[in-house]
Amino acid sequence: MSLFNISSDISQDIPAFSTTVCPSWFRQELFNNAKNITIIIILGFINAIVVAGNILVVLAVFASAKLRTVTNFLIVSLAISDLLVGLAVLPYSISLEVLEVWIFGELWCQMWLAVDVWLCTASILNLCAISIDRYLAITRPVHYRTIMSTMKVRLLIAAVWMLSFIICFPPLVGWNDRVQDSEEITSYDNLTICALITNQGYVIYSALGSFYIPMLVMLFFYYRIYVVALKTSRALDRGRGNDEQRNGRSGNHNKSSKRNARWHAKRFRTEAKATKTVGIIVGGFILCWLPFFTVYLIMGFCETCIPEVLFKVFFYLGYCNSALNPIIYGIISKDFRAAFKKILFRCTFNDESVASLIRHIHMPTFTEEETHVGDSSSQT
Repeated sequence: MSLFNISSDISQDIPAFSTTVCPSWFRQELFNNAKNITIIIILGFINAIVVAGNILVVLAVFASAKLRTVTNFLIVSLAISDLLVGLAVLPYSISLEVLEVWIFGELWCQMWLAVDVWLCTASILNLCAISIDRYLAITRPVHYRTIMSTMKVRLLIAAVWMLSFIICFPPLVGWNDRVQDSEEITSYDNLTICALITNQGYVIYSALGSFYIPMLVMLFFYYRIYVVALKTSRALDRGRGNDEQRNGRSGNHNKSSKRNARWHAKRFRTEAKATKTVGIIVGGFILCWLPFFTVYLIMGFCETCIPEVLFKVFFYLGYCNSALNPIIYGIISKDFRAAFKKILFRCTFNDESVASLIRHIHMPTFTEEETHVGDSSSQT
């Protein structure tokens, strides 16, 4: 999230630009500098994982009947936000990191900064929505299908993206706008330093709305999930013990009650496994983004208190989260793992292109039966 200015004096490093000098300077900057080559390789590799991994997640959910669930519909929304980070944000961040100037024009600079905030905020709000979904699945198992119907989930996803846009919108209308000043913005023909000049008000507003408040909401729901899951697990253990005692005394057991108890136990285990997967995703998100938002708040009040190198490490650690989620799905979820293998096998060994694969994929419509079947996708 490119939320504040990191200015640097580049006037000594950049020649007067012309149509003949500019290409040769770019070639020198890109390929004759070991540091830049290293940056391109590392960040390019991360970006490739972000794009390929999240495309796999979207294709897997659309292609696999087992993965067509309400929870995974929310995961698709999360994957789309991460995918767009890889397509619309990271390539320009890499360019800016290597060249130390913005070569894409003033208008796209403003749009890029806003899209950066929008997509990163959408990621955490999607995780917030997934946490609420898991809370309802664990605490309201009987009414969950009614509460989290397909239409309501679609409205929830729309609300997530709209709220994320509200967070990123103020800079576009002037709050925390980039200062058009020779001391802040250095232009070389169409080249500029593209960064937001932040004030303390926007720092607090964006940090709270984009990270800290959603993080507290997620932690609250996961604490409640833990408490309820612990009570339910103990109740199921007590129920099994009571059943064994009744069977020992009477030799007879109510089959209907037994089937009902088994259904609740199986349902709880399935939902608990799905919740565990989402919990790991939430934990990964917090670990990746908490360092950045901590230094972001500090630098809003004391810009020289954080070394630039440390900021950059935390800055790109946050972007690494967009590559982390598909890896988590592949490691923990056997259904995601199977879907990934199937997609990669068809594209690699059967000479089928991605376009051919997509023709076999239909958009998921979540029936009552499918709503919970795929929650077992988190089983290992």
